[in-house]
Amino acid sequence: SLPALLVLFLALPGFAAPADEALGAGIADMNAQRTEAAIAHFAAAVAADPASLPARFWHAKALMRRPDWSAAAEELGFVVRHKAESGASWMELGRCHLALGLLDEAARDADKAAALVPEDEGVAALKGDLIEARAAGRATTDSPRAVLAPAPSMGDRIGVAGEGVVFADDKLAVDGQRLYDYTFGT
Repeated sequence: SLPALLVLFLALPGFAAPADEALGAGIADMNAQRTEAAIAHFAAAVAADPASLPARFWHAKALMRRPDWSAAAEELGFVVRHKAESGASWMELGRCHLALGLLDEAARDADKAAALVPEDEGVAALKGDLIEARAAGRATTDSPRAVLAPAPSMGDRIGVAGEGVVFADDKLAVDGQRLYDYTFGT
């Protein structure tokens, strides 16, 4: 079909948009635990396409590894303003708010995530961290325990590195392979 041919054509080296190429390089860096390189690639993807929700989501995930909670929360805030049904984005925003000591905001985010992805173990972990922070009677600036490890529903790797990166139906694909749709809370 024509859409499938277009996807395959765009996946060829040299035909991907600069934002897509930077996004693919950032994902490869995340897989290789090169946080600063990933941040630079995702920032380039956002600069090339400021409306790219996947670029902003992954930029936030990389910033959380640094950790730069405020900058990550800003990126995730953009994502949820433009795609409020993204349970994963609400969950990650809740982790940022928890790390910043904004417990009420973290609780709101966790509730929104739970409504969208009720079976996600990452949401349950966030709610558990929030309960612990409230029980301690203080805000926490420590890294929530689940932030640096991929959520169980993500698998061991974020994606597959490749030269051609395209998007179809909000699914990230590299060299024609579908990588990851958890970003948008399906």
